[in-house]
This record gives sequence, structure tokens and C-alpha cells, in this order.
Amino acid sequence: MKLSYHVSVLSLFIVFYLLMFKWFYPPMSGIEDEVGFINAARMWDQGHLYLDQNAFKETPLADFFQIDDRWVTSRNPGRSLVIYPLIGTSWHDYLYGTGAGIHVVLTLIFAYLIKSMGISPIYAILVLFHPTLAIYSRTITADALAATFGLLMFVAYYQKRSPMMIGLFGGLAAISRYHGGIYLAVIFLLQWKRRDDWSSLAKTGAVGGGIAVMLFIYNCDVYGHPLGYTSALSAFSWIHLKHQLPFYGISLTLLWPGMLIAPFFVPKELRFDLSLLLGTFTTFFLFYYYHDSRPSWLITTVIGQRLFQVVLPLWILAYVVVADTLLKRFSKVGEKQILGLMMVVGIGLAVANGMVFDRHQRHLQRLEEMQHFLYEKLVPGSTLVGNASFHKLVAIPGPNDPIFRHTVYHYPDDRYDFLDLWKDDKPVYLGLYYRGKKDHEKIIADFGKNYVVEEIIDPFEELMVYRLYPLARANQ
Repeated sequence: MKLSYHVSVLSLFIVFYLLMFKWFYPPMSGIEDEVGFINAARMWDQGHLYLDQNAFKETPLADFFQIDDRWVTSRNPGRSLVIYPLIGTSWHDYLYGTGAGIHVVLTLIFAYLIKSMGISPIYAILVLFHPTLAIYSRTITADALAATFGLLMFVAYYQKRSPMMIGLFGGLAAISRYHGGIYLAVIFLLQWKRRDDWSSLAKTGAVGGGIAVMLFIYNCDVYGHPLGYTSALSAFSWIHLKHQLPFYGISLTLLWPGMLIAPFFVPKELRFDLSLLLGTFTTFFLFYYYHDSRPSWLITTVIGQRLFQVVLPLWILAYVVVADTLLKRFSKVGEKQILGLMMVVGIGLAVANGMVFDRHQRHLQRLEEMQHFLYEKLVPGSTLVGNASFHKLVAIPGPNDPIFRHTVYHYPDDRYDFLDLWKDDKPVYLGLYYRGKKDHEKIIADFGKNYVVEEIIDPFEELMVYRLYPLARANQ
């Protein structure tokens, strides 16, 4: 069967994905990270790399934190750079479409790679409709962008392309997500093992290292340290193994059945390279404290791999290589049968993704209803004290939306003296948004020791809003 048929069918699935994305176009952000990436781009649009005390009062942005006398973004610059050209233009409403664009490019790169290996590009639907990659394509997050540059680096390495290209893509992966730099380090070692000449190694190191130096300079200027937000290093510990090992083991085994063991069965010419890359990344995440979770274990297996997206395409590559080998060598299946089989699989996955998109859309629409409620009830310019999930509701205002001052409250660690927030006549509100776990009663009791807490009745079970008054002022 002609290869063009396989390409045509994959193209139809991509068109279906894009139509589905347009039908369920995200009305707003649903993750705190998105607030940070968008607000960083908004800050750059105003000509700042960070905000000093005066600038922060004039331009209050959420998902920022304070270092000495400056307010800085807590996000890598790569994803903000992608959306920066759209900030402040008529294209502002299409920011979320950049996620779909990145996802399609990632799918096409994967299709190109496996085609160069003599494997049908139709298998790329396993990237296109992977539930984790697909659901997060609806967000402005950086993990898929890092995965795209990482996969490009692997393609350039595998096909023995320009070593400068290898270094370039590795450096861009690091700018997207710091741990994307693992691609640069590991593939540089693989080049050395492959006995690439010293000139090639020098070019890869010069370009990749040059981008890393630029990132260090940016971090020193913004954060005062070449590694950026260094307190994040405390998030790694061996004690997290007991939670992360079963999570990733189950997730990588269930979503694409048996994918966990696929790297052990790829051909010898790929086995070491893939095993070193996958093993390094996986070990990195096994010692990290966090993965997204929900009360449902099935939903957790999907959304919990958000950070893991950076290396998911290579896991899927190992899976595809093994599956194609098994089908051709042991089942004697031809290209025509593979196309038919993957069409059936693709249709099933497309329907499943449509159901996931619909569920996510209903969640975002509920958040949008909460946002409209807050815009109606809260006084513009007031100070909002609340958890990060609350701030995402009103932290990215449109051209005609009210703007608030934001102070994130981390219970039970933070004990702020909020009296300095009453420097003008604008009110101060406490807002809490929780899905599942609720410890808001403890928080209210904590605030009640120092402030008068007045509840604002709202129709949403997971949203709690209160107006705060200092006790000293209330007793006058």
C-alpha cells in the first residue's frame, strides 16, 4: 500500500483534532501555571523583566513572588516567549490555540521520525490522541513545548544532522523547562559514545552551552542566581519514591498497555540510547515531590503525567517500534492491515478524547461562571488574599475586566500581617477555591483570630469568598 494513504489518514485525524479543539475552545485558564506564563508575557509587553515595588503596585500580577525588592515570575521563559507576540494584539483571544499548534507540530515531528525508521507514520496518532498530551494541549503550559524541542534534538542526533542543530534544540528545550536540559546533557554523552568527532562535540556544546549561558544570565538578572528559583531544589528527595514509583509504573503501563517495558525490547541500535534518555528523565521525576492528582485514580493517571510530557514522546517511540516489530515479524501483518488496525484505534481514541475535552470544557465553563461572579461582587482595585487556585479565576483580566491586587496565601505555612494591605480605602477579600480536599474552616478560624471575617454568599460549593476587616479598625 502506498505510504501516501497512511499520511492522508493521519492528516484526517489531525484535522479532526483541530476541529474538536475549535469546538471545545478553552474559555479561560484552568491551571495556576497558565497565569504565570501569560502574566510574564504581559509584563514583558510593558517593558519589564521583573517588577520593583512601585511597578508591582501599578501592575499587580498573580503567580509572581518577591525576592528582595523585586517581584518576579515563577515560570520558565520559553512558553511566555511563544505567546508574547500575541499579547496586546487582536490575536490575544487566540492564545490558547498555541497549545494546539505545539501539539500538532509534535505529532508531525514524531510521524517524520518513525517514517525515517521505516515505520508507518499512522502510529503518530498515539501521540496525537495520548490523553495526557491531548488534554494539556488545551492549556498554556510549557511541558509539551520542551518535549517538542527535545524530540527535535533526538531526531537531529539520530539522523546525524548538524551538531549545531542538536545543540540549538537542546538549549531551547532547557529554556522551555529547566529539566529539558537533560536532553542536552544526555545526547551530548551519546554523541561522545558514538565517537562523533571532536569538532561535532564542540559545536553541539558551544551552541547548547551558549543558550544555557544566556539562560543563566537571564536568571541572574531576574532572580539573582544562575539556577533561578533555587528553593525548588528542596522539592527533590528519596522519600518521594514511595509515591512516585507506583504512580509512574501504573500510568506508563495502563494508558498505552505495556509501554513501561517497551524500552527493553527495542532493537539493539536504539536500546541504549532510548534507555539512557528514558531512565535519566524517569529517575529525575521519581525523586520529585509532585504530580497532579484528583480523587479519581483514572483521572490521576492522565493528568498526573503533566510534568512527564517532556519525555512522553520517546516512551511512545519505544512503544511504537516494539509494536510495529511484533506485528510485522510475528503476526505477519502487512502495511494495509496496520493502516486498518490503526484507523480503528484512532477512531476509538478520537471519541475518547472528545469525551475528555467535553468534560474539561464543562469544568472551564464552571470556572468562567465563578469568574463572572467575582467580577460582579468584588470592588475593582481591591486586594485579594487567597490560595493559588483562587487567584487563577481573576488573574488574567481581559481588556474590559477589573484588575485586582494579588497576595497568595499558603496554608498552613504563611502567617501574614495583612494590616499593611489597608493603605487606601479599597477592601481586602479572602478567597479560597478547592476541589475535593477542604480545609477552609481551619483557615477561616485562623484568620478569625486577627480579623473580622464577613462571608460573601455565593452559589458555588467549591468557592468561598470573605471580606476581611482588621480587628483594630473594626473596634474603633
